[in-house]
Amino acid sequence: MAFYNIWGIIISSGFFMAETITISKTEYDYLKKKADFADDVLCQLEVSLEDIQAGRIRPASH
Repeated sequence: MAFYNIWGIIISSGFFMAETITISKTEYDYLKKKADFADDVLCQLEVSLEDIQAGRIRPASH
């Protein structure tokens, strides 16, 4: 039995085997934008956590 991740790579028995799939340009652009956005969010989260650890974040005063 084979399991596929979101990039179309077969994950089975501890090894990876690339598989070619065909998607429309529209779907590719949509997935690329989502991947770029997710990468940006993760980078911002990483920087924010580093700021918290370094004590550069203060509680907001209302």
